[in-house]
Amino acid sequence: LLVFPRMVRDLADRLGKQVQLKIEGSERLVDRDVLMKLESPLTHLVRNAIDHGIESPAERRAAGKPETATLSIRIEPWQGMLQIEVSDDGRGVD
Repeated sequence: LLVFPRMVRDLADRLGKQVQLKIEGSERLVDRDVLMKLESPLTHLVRNAIDHGIESPAERRAAGKPETATLSIRIEPWQGMLQIEVSDDGRGVD
C-alpha cells in the first residue's frame, strides 16, 4: 500500500486532476505475499478511477463538487479473508 500515495499523486498531476487519497485499515497486519498478489489488480482499479472516473477540476466545479476528488482504499478482515474496497467521488465509469 505504500506505493499508492505516490502513484496517485503522479498520475493525478499528469492528468491535471486533483485527488486526495485516503487509506483505511493499512495498520492491519497483512501477509506480504498476499499484498504482492493484490498490488497489480489494485493498481489497475486505482488508475481506472483516476483516469476515467474522476473528473477534471473544472468539470467537478461545474457539477457543484469540490475541485479535489477523494479516492479511498479500505481494507478490513471479513470472514477469514480480506475485504478491499476502492471508491471515489467521481462521475463513475460506464
